[in-house]
Amino acid sequence: MWQKVLEFNLNEPIRGYGFSTRLANENNWTRNFTKQAIHEYKKFMYLAAIQDQMVSPSDIVDIVWHQHLIFTQSYQRFCEILGKRIEHIPGTHDRQDWEKLKLARNRLSTLYIESFGQQPGQYWHCRSIYEPLSLDKSPLKINAFLALGLLGTLFLYLAIAALIKPMYVKIDNPEFLIGFITITSVVFVSLELYSRMKLNEFVQRADRDSFLFNLSPAELIYLQSGKLEYVIHGYISRMIEKNILCLGGDKILSNCSNANVNDEIEFTITEVIETYGANYYPLLLPRLLERPIFRVIENSMTSFKRRFINSRYFSSIFYVNFSVISFVFVFGLLRLGIGTQRDKPVAFLVMLLIMYLLCSVIFLIRLGSKLGTYTIPQFYKTEINPSEPDEWEWKYFLMGQAILIGPLIPIVTAMEKSSNTYFGTGGSSCSSGCGSSCGGGGCGGCGGSD
Repeated sequence: MWQKVLEFNLNEPIRGYGFSTRLANENNWTRNFTKQAIHEYKKFMYLAAIQDQMVSPSDIVDIVWHQHLIFTQSYQRFCEILGKRIEHIPGTHDRQDWEKLKLARNRLSTLYIESFGQQPGQYWHCRSIYEPLSLDKSPLKINAFLALGLLGTLFLYLAIAALIKPMYVKIDNPEFLIGFITITSVVFVSLELYSRMKLNEFVQRADRDSFLFNLSPAELIYLQSGKLEYVIHGYISRMIEKNILCLGGDKILSNCSNANVNDEIEFTITEVIETYGANYYPLLLPRLLERPIFRVIENSMTSFKRRFINSRYFSSIFYVNFSVISFVFVFGLLRLGIGTQRDKPVAFLVMLLIMYLLCSVIFLIRLGSKLGTYTIPQFYKTEINPSEPDEWEWKYFLMGQAILIGPLIPIVTAMEKSSNTYFGTGGSSCSSGCGSSCGGGGCGGCGGSD
């Protein structure tokens, strides 16, 4: 029976917004996390079917269960394989029910270990996909810190002015300007190295069982480039190679006759072409970008980046960067104030400070995306991904457009030139350019039979 349960495909029939896509989309889960969560759900349902006492799922497994109940026909076929209908019992906050659920969780844990070994912690002992990363929320939001930081910069200006104004008067140009440019260059380079070190430290210390170390190549490509287009380019190229899609000499993309579609992505792409007709690829691309099968990649990665930016860990990195940048700016601003009071020429200094502010803003904005554009992709390339991967997706992540089918490359290149984008720009910065279980009855258990 377990073999039949294992082989049961919750995504049948294949469609553009099937079970896995909907599950991932509604919970901002990654592709592999969703796949494994479904696998753990199958284990739970199998264990629930082979005994008559109540068992209870984890929060993650319960989410999958709720989703499957919505797909009524699929759930009915699944229960037929199990030999009985597994009923979902809503949880309550009643103390007596809580004790029953506790026993049900313990019973399930014992059965699981006997049948499958130790339970994967991220699916059975965590309430969310992010819990293994220990991303505690920052008590102070970035916007609030910026407001306080600007106020602090004003007080810093007044304090420094009172302390070093006599010394400043004795420093002539161009010595000050040369010194200021040198210091700002050193500051940006130092902050860049510091930020990369702290971001790499976060990845190195993260739980190796978390989703962060099981991302798909498509998710890594999106993290690195910030462009769903690059992900789609790869699938289009692969489908042309498999004779699912045909690219004519007139550069018109169409569905090949007798094409064998095997998954949701291939189904979605062929469905779009069937709906809107064979056409020039750049005209079909916007239609593909709208499809949920690709949007789940963007949503899961965007959700992760937002979670990291709002974390205490990232905030500490941001605070250091902002404080150092503000401290240096105060010295330049003080020089401007003194020069203005003494009727000195300050036009060049004004332009220099404006450039410094622009570089600072760009640097701080890019700081929030650096984990995805540089740190994580680099970690996969050096420590996770095999040096000679067999799968085309990994090759595409590592080599980029070099593995695209020949006739598609000129089309993609022309599209990139027109949008002024390019592959794999991650990691650039201003420095280079400017110098459970369920707990408390939170979910239900299940009865042994109808």
